Amino acid sequence: MLRYVDEAKSLYNSKKIDAEGFISRIWEGIKKNANDENVVERATKAFLRLRLKGDRSPVRGKDIITEAGFKSYNNYNSHGLWPWLKKKGNAGVIEQGKNDSGEIVYSVNDDFCRILRKIVMGPPSYFFPVE
Repeated sequence: MLRYVDEAKSLYNSKKIDAEGFISRIWEGIKKNANDENVVERATKAFLRLRLKGDRSPVRGKDIITEAGFKSYNNYNSHGLWPWLKKKGNAGVIEQGKNDSGEIVYSVNDDFCRILRKIVMGPPSYFFPVE
């Protein structure tokens, strides 16, 4: 288990932080512990871009790889999203499943998606006046 995920989960489960604090702590841990290719950061942003421009249907893993611009990354078990996944020891924010074609897909509930978008992508551009 990633230490920053474990600490954030413990605080969240004991109600010492809310969902926004939970996701914020994990995001901070991801950025602090990033490798030189920023795999998780790039995959998270790619997932959110695809999720937000789609119809809320699950996002295919191979689309995340393409959207993130990975050339040599080949972890097709998590597509770079491992700290967020609902697997033992991870955050449990993003769910991994399979579509009817057997492809790995990812989904997130609307509440977590809204918080992820706010923390990871910043406020929507329509909050800023166009000059």
